[in-house]
Amino acid sequence: MAKVLVPVDVTDAQLVVNNVPEDDGPEWDAGTTFNIGDRVIKSALHKVYESAIDANTGTEPGGADPAIWLEVGATNGFRSFDRRLSAPSSKAGSIQFTIQAQTLIRAVALVGASAVSATVRVKKPAGDVLSEQVKTLADGSHLIDAIAMVTIKPKTRDVAIFENIICQPGNRVEITIGDGTGTAEVSEVLVGDVIQIGTALFGAEVGIDDFSEDITDQFGNVDIVERAYRDVTEFPIAVNTADVGYLRRTLAQLRAKRALYYYTADGNDYGTTVYGRYEGLSTVIAGPKISDMSLKILGATYDP
Repeated sequence: MAKVLVPVDVTDAQLVVNNVPEDDGPEWDAGTTFNIGDRVIKSALHKVYESAIDANTGTEPGGADPAIWLEVGATNGFRSFDRRLSAPSSKAGSIQFTIQAQTLIRAVALVGASAVSATVRVKKPAGDVLSEQVKTLADGSHLIDAIAMVTIKPKTRDVAIFENIICQPGNRVEITIGDGTGTAEVSEVLVGDVIQIGTALFGAEVGIDDFSEDITDQFGNVDIVERAYRDVTEFPIAVNTADVGYLRRTLAQLRAKRALYYYTADGNDYGTTVYGRYEGLSTVIAGPKISDMSLKILGATYDP
């Protein structure tokens, strides 16, 4: 079944527990002088800024003149909710987020998580556990023989998806990444409802767009300028003809928004799972019962 997890925006009020520190730099202070390259944080905005000038005193980051302070991105504690696949949130031991649900949450996805395992619990505000799911994040698909198994460290999944968690408004989703050892990381945490589109078909196209560029000088020497890249997936899907109008209207509401498109939450997804926005939707009404839909997804860019 082809599905899409539509993430909700997680506000400060909803994020009732966050143990990842905002430790990217000192808090901006109006009385301190900063020079080019100095970084500060505005914890009220959960953002990191870098000074673009010397002798920078008294000008507040995020103010009317963005040429003085360059916005670098979200702070460590909030990079998991910035809708970008930039540097991950990182913490020694384990990461814990608890989100107060304001709408129905039926799935959680961890994009770019690095840890032994992750646990998702649904709890009442008083702390009673309503449900719990635990997933091992290790991916051993690259360990093709016995030698590799003992010489190469297992990688972690690109995306871990927890389905059917059923968190009603007023209850809480508790997410724990890691087992308390090493360093836990996660690029993006997605919570929200799931839309079922149709039956996944063979013939999906998966690939990568690389934005790196070859720079050739006057003598023909070529240097590669490394830039970001993104996943690209095109899904062929069989849908009920009666649902074509509904699906078109529903997917139109996701235009210019990022969501998680996937076939399966378990097993081998053949690299089809992608977090991004859909670029194109086309449907051939092939018959009175079943029609053919094609959905092309452009993934969020990964920083080099």
